[in-house]
Amino acid sequence: MSTATLELCPIEEILGELDELIKQDKMLTIWKKIKDLKPLAEWKPGRQMRMASLIANRLGNRQLSNVLDYKNHRADRENPKWALYHQFNRIRFTIVPEVIKSVDSILEKYRDGMDAELLADYLVYKAWLLASLKDFHRANTLIAEAKQVAPEYAWVYVEASDILEKQDRYEEANEEADKALALRPNYHAAVLRKEMVLFHLNRDDEAIALLEKMNGESEHGIYGTRLQYRYSERDETEKMLWALDEYERYSPLLNKKDKKWLAGRRGDCYYLQGDFKKALSCYSQHEKGFYNRLHDLLEKNIDADCSRKKLDVAFVRQHDMTCAPATLATLSQYYGDPKDHLEIADAICYEGTPWHKERGWAEENGFLVYEFKFTEAVTKALIDRELPFTLGTHAVTSAHLQACIGYDDRLGVAIIRDPTHRHYGEMLFEELVKQHPVFGPRGMLFIPQDREYLLEGIEFEDQLIYDSRHELMKAVDAHDEIKMQEAMSTMKAIADDHPLVINSEIRLAHYRNDYQLVHQLYHKLHQRFPDDGGLEFDYFHSSLRQSTRDKQLEIALKAVSKATVDPVFYAELGDLYIEDMRELDKAEFYLNKSARFTFSNARSMASLAQCKYRKNELQESLELRRYASCQNPGWEGYAKQYFHYAGELGKEDEVLEFLRQRTEDQGRIKSSSWITLSQCYERVNDDKSAKQVALQALEKFPQDGELLVHIAMSCHSWGQGDEAESYLDRAKDSLSEEDWHASSGRLAR
Repeated sequence: MSTATLELCPIEEILGELDELIKQDKMLTIWKKIKDLKPLAEWKPGRQMRMASLIANRLGNRQLSNVLDYKNHRADRENPKWALYHQFNRIRFTIVPEVIKSVDSILEKYRDGMDAELLADYLVYKAWLLASLKDFHRANTLIAEAKQVAPEYAWVYVEASDILEKQDRYEEANEEADKALALRPNYHAAVLRKEMVLFHLNRDDEAIALLEKMNGESEHGIYGTRLQYRYSERDETEKMLWALDEYERYSPLLNKKDKKWLAGRRGDCYYLQGDFKKALSCYSQHEKGFYNRLHDLLEKNIDADCSRKKLDVAFVRQHDMTCAPATLATLSQYYGDPKDHLEIADAICYEGTPWHKERGWAEENGFLVYEFKFTEAVTKALIDRELPFTLGTHAVTSAHLQACIGYDDRLGVAIIRDPTHRHYGEMLFEELVKQHPVFGPRGMLFIPQDREYLLEGIEFEDQLIYDSRHELMKAVDAHDEIKMQEAMSTMKAIADDHPLVINSEIRLAHYRNDYQLVHQLYHKLHQRFPDDGGLEFDYFHSSLRQSTRDKQLEIALKAVSKATVDPVFYAELGDLYIEDMRELDKAEFYLNKSARFTFSNARSMASLAQCKYRKNELQESLELRRYASCQNPGWEGYAKQYFHYAGELGKEDEVLEFLRQRTEDQGRIKSSSWITLSQCYERVNDDKSAKQVALQALEKFPQDGELLVHIAMSCHSWGQGDEAESYLDRAKDSLSEEDWHASSGRLAR
């Protein structure tokens, strides 16, 4: 027997035993058996290397696991099983549609020879990818197919639960997790899925009991990480420290990054226990970032007379784009007047919620409302009187609402209840104010009227400006020019040069389509706050409108050359390159880069679709247009583009079905999806269906100006030309004067 054979025998001989131990999550037992053998990185490609990857992952080194899966695939590229695990990892550096293409290619080549479980693995992975793009109809179809292929395979039901959770269907997700556990009791993936859904259903005690049971029966560090988060939510620091110890005990292969995270979390526990010296020692292991900043603040204030206070504010999980309704529901519940967050969403929310609609809802429901600039002083004053409030934060192209429920003035942090995450978080006061020079950030307090006495002596900074902005935005919604002027004049009289006042002027200029003024005002703000990311993007975008193409490219290339670049700037540069057929490869490069850094986004998908179309890659272009519409269902342009380009491939019927499903899903609170569906029926000369859809929408939205204009413009093709003027007259009070005159002109023409 050769030396090489002797070296491989010990590992090869115990693979079956290791496989059984992995199924039981006996990871420390495995570690004791293998730690004196070859390093995992040197195990033989094939079954050995896949086993090494599993072991590395569950012993705490995901990075090594990923590398081993890649090496295993590279050693045998014709093996679809090893290819699957490589595809799992590609999502970290490849855009989702490209991974879907790879999965489809593998299925086309190897499907006939796959066993049932491997085929189901591919089907549910593709379903998960589609769900990450919010293409839930296709995802659900694949899950159903996987259940037929491998009805007794627990992993299918784990993934089905995850995809249902992504659709905010928590009760059904819980049922699927139960099915997985019934098929394979104590399966860690099913246990973790069940625990997650229980927390979404606010069944915290059951979830924690499940984790504690499994931690006692297995040797898997994942239960310790989950438990420390759950204990942390309850400030049970001794249990947190125990859970962190369990995680470390079961994870002997932890890398440097995870060890630092572990130290930071232990530091949090010691801090809450009042052991500041131990906390400092833990925080000192971080050279930069949040924990490093906490170290400096704690060291500075270690002997100061400081306090920490956190109010008992319950968690309400948001659905997609419903952070504001969920936060309003959270605080309503705190004040003893519980409201259903989805009912709030139906009333005020469509792909996000404007400030004035949040405030309008609170006022309409009998609360006293105060908007103000968020500061450490007002936070402490309100929290000391047990009054939590909403906090609005902004990123470059997005905004988020959460509840401020406490503070810690030793560390200079606000304590936050975020509707996205089950565990409360902390944000540095200094950073919050620094990052929001225009918008404050904005705080909003709403309280029952009988608690007004609690506000005695509290001053709300910039309250009058926020009040006037609220009146301005209500006037814009109502197309009331007189009230717009009144609100704007009031703001300018209070503080003509206040950044929020200038931003309000920009909002009004946008309403009036005065883009030259928009650019001038953005320039003014950008000069004052050159480091604000959102303002930089707005100024950048307005600059493009005012520039020649060469200048646009110069501006965009400068934006992406910075050390830290928001992905949206890559998308802007890609869009510019699309205009030149000679530069399509450059366009695709930057658009892929934008989509990769943001996992997936509608804007980049739509631009990539245009790029692919110009390259004559029509099928890929059409798929990307579908993904864009799924990612941003509230913007009708993407849905219309998907239908428009389907005609070239003879797929109008397929897209019409997509549009019908889309209207069923989101046509409850806005007419726009109905209008799009009606217009697309007109495009295929199905006037009967177009009319039926439009009139059905009108029953739901009888005063909707956009819908009435659509019907008026379509009346002639429907054989009802004599009714067109009456529909347009009904729309007059629901449109701006400019839009109404434009519609009248179109109808007359």
